[in-house]
Amino acid sequence: MRHSASVLVLVTGLLASCASPTAEESAGAVRWVEWGPEAFASARATNRLVLLDLGAVWCHWCHVMDEETYGDPGVRLLLAKGFVCVRVDQAEKPDLAHRYEDYGWPATIILNGEGEELVKRRGYIPPAKMRALLSRITANPKPLGDDEDSTGDEAALSANGAPSLGTALTTDLERSYDESYDAEHASWGFVHKFLPKHPTEYALFLAVRGEPQARKQARDSLIAQLALLDDAWGGMYQYSHGGDWTHPHFEKIMAVQADDLMAYSRGALLFSEPRFSGAADAIADYILTFLRGPEGAFRPSQDADLVKGRHAEDYFALDDAGRRARGIPEVDPHIFTAENGWAIRALALHHEALGRQASLDAAVRAAQWILAHRSLPGGGFRHEDDDDDGPYLGDSLAMGQAFLELHRATGEPEWLERAANVADFIAEHFVCPKGGFLTAALQPDLPLPPLPNRDENIEMARWGLRLAHQTGAERHQKLADRAFAWLARPRIARQRPTAGVLLAFAERSEAPREIVVVGKRDDPATQDLYQVALAQPRDYRRLVRWHPTEGALAGAQFPYPDMGKPAVFVCEGGVCSSPIFEARALRKRLAP
Repeated sequence: MRHSASVLVLVTGLLASCASPTAEESAGAVRWVEWGPEAFASARATNRLVLLDLGAVWCHWCHVMDEETYGDPGVRLLLAKGFVCVRVDQAEKPDLAHRYEDYGWPATIILNGEGEELVKRRGYIPPAKMRALLSRITANPKPLGDDEDSTGDEAALSANGAPSLGTALTTDLERSYDESYDAEHASWGFVHKFLPKHPTEYALFLAVRGEPQARKQARDSLIAQLALLDDAWGGMYQYSHGGDWTHPHFEKIMAVQADDLMAYSRGALLFSEPRFSGAADAIADYILTFLRGPEGAFRPSQDADLVKGRHAEDYFALDDAGRRARGIPEVDPHIFTAENGWAIRALALHHEALGRQASLDAAVRAAQWILAHRSLPGGGFRHEDDDDDGPYLGDSLAMGQAFLELHRATGEPEWLERAANVADFIAEHFVCPKGGFLTAALQPDLPLPPLPNRDENIEMARWGLRLAHQTGAERHQKLADRAFAWLARPRIARQRPTAGVLLAFAERSEAPREIVVVGKRDDPATQDLYQVALAQPRDYRRLVRWHPTEGALAGAQFPYPDMGKPAVFVCEGGVCSSPIFEARALRKRLAP
């Protein structure tokens, strides 16, 4: 959920009402009230509409719209007379953020008092255009656009009854994926340039398996994205506009940092290029330097503007000393659980790929802070301290993914147990009766009931599948299959970008490579073999560190013997290797 180009993912739901104003009040600032049933009740009682301004604290055009559009006297007068005005930071209301993520930030939504959507507009709206829009919708309060139903047609099933895309639908999705690649600029998408999560991961998935076109696309796009790497501080700018890589938007949001840290860590393993490992290190260093608080938890973003609403291209052209002399753009002080989960997972993977102990230490510390301050009974998580409209799926899912990555990075069973607890919480609170998983738990009196979000269900399918392979538990496979079944509905699957659905079903179609390191945990030879097993480009795998004294190994493809010294077994396609005792031999066996 990042980028207005595709995504992502900030100010606590400040809901706002413009109630029966005097002429003097009409000339003043917009009166924002909180999001909630009260705003809609006020709209019904006074025969007004609800205007929802959904933005982000790091968003340049949100600042501009606040100053120019909502500062316009004519706009203010129309709002005061006819609207209950609500402003929400998308990072604080993930259900709304997911619902309207395709509209980007700022998003302007107008609803009637019953919660029916009448207007959905994307991006900055100039004052004159806003005045015309407000006048039109108050004169004739009927929908100006369609609201898409999230359920849809039936999914195909494979011969064994499991969710399946089917050959024809898969071909359609692959064609769409191929058409989305801009070969001239080495990117997926033709307007905003960045590394979109699922297309990049799908290309890396295929590249590891020897697909030459995917290998070229993955490498070329990783090279192109380096244009958005901040030379002075590290970290990635959010995207470049104008169809090329030379017009960056300077905000830095955690979704981008986490996705790109994982992409460059994997790219460094696959291509063995120092510029990719250098980019990964620079992103991790930025996260730890600028987005980490003194308690060890992570902040969600850093603003694009030194002075809100004023473009800062000249500022970001300066070196570190030059920037600090003028000040540092604001870092959002909130601590959101989902953003911490993304950071924890990415930093753990950074350690796996490149052996960066500082990243793993930071990931563990942040996980411990979230456990201490954001846990809910039953294994789930709050979004932040106050979570009146939650819990939200994204927070628990992000922490479940983080715990599973920490289990792999450390080999410690406690993290796997925590991931399993998260899965149980999700199964209890977020199941949608019509299929898939809801963005938020159903609550009475919600103005807009939550719906399934496609990207979240893609990640639910992939994470649930990995968890099932790691634990061997049938309930985890069923959890994954619920998401797969919803994603396989043609109208859901065909939504662009298609790479996430293709990737999820590609992973489901093959048993992951199983790598079992048999040895005592405190044996240095065991630890060395485990680190080699971690640092490989094939991300879709089951990796276990185990010794017979720990009891039966859950979910194992084969019974693994104790060889009397640390050994590794690599199993895939129904065949296991002979025991491998040396790190060099293991590297050779695991090479793509």
